Amino acid sequence: MAGLLGLLASGIANAQFPLVNTSPNTIHTLHSLGSGTRYIDNFNSSAQQRTIYNLDLSVHRVLNIPAPPSGMQWGSMSYITEALFDTDPSTIEFVMSAYTPGGPSSFAVYIYREDGTLVFVQNPGSFVSGGGGGVIGINAFSPIYAVDGQAYMLLFTNNVFGPPTRIYALPGMLPCTDCMGNLSPSGIGTGADEGFGAPNGIHIFPNPANEVLTVTLGSQQQAAVLLRLYDGLGRLALERHVAAADRVDLEVGSLAAGTYVCQVFVAGELRASLPVVLER
Repeated sequence: MAGLLGLLASGIANAQFPLVNTSPNTIHTLHSLGSGTRYIDNFNSSAQQRTIYNLDLSVHRVLNIPAPPSGMQWGSMSYITEALFDTDPSTIEFVMSAYTPGGPSSFAVYIYREDGTLVFVQNPGSFVSGGGGGVIGINAFSPIYAVDGQAYMLLFTNNVFGPPTRIYALPGMLPCTDCMGNLSPSGIGTGADEGFGAPNGIHIFPNPANEVLTVTLGSQQQAAVLLRLYDGLGRLALERHVAAADRVDLEVGSLAAGTYVCQVFVAGELRASLPVVLER
């Protein structure tokens, strides 16, 4: 009996799922294309191109990323879609969010076609949710949504996450569905690296928060981190520099109740911009 159990245990330990393919690059699933699920390589703020792969890892499309506006750098790419910003499903469009490194920060939103043609610009501007895609938190919401078949986009237009707010009607339609079959932009980003709920493994909790706000840094813990908390008017409310760590606790009990945005910079590069609600 002991020998049989040993053989069974050995068989389980050595069991493998069938290997389909191997990519030399870091890739993520891309669910936001109406033509079907694809893979996409990692986002790099200085890259001039980004590749979308078919499921067999052959190249599907190459997205051409123009240079960022003068004095700014790209912070994220999101909302990669064939149908949301353009009624032509044969082309892919995507959102690029720009910011000024250092401080004080300014933000801008650009939308391009895959060949680099500019479709839309809001400078200064930022998504009302504080991110480029789905967000987390009880009071959080997506800045792109649909009502009665019409898609809308909400953008702040005053420097750092501040009003006035503009509402744009988009020409296309949300191509994605959530797991319940409902139209939703929450998975319309690029996969694990840029969904603004937990980009690059970064999480913020609790949300809403009261006395302490905890930031977990995931895979970013090997580098120096700068945390900034902005209030609803875009004013810097809190700043914290930390060495390599897997989590940081921010004392926020002295701050007024309201909606804030927490920026997480790693090695000088913006890696996350997440909405936070403080309660009293």
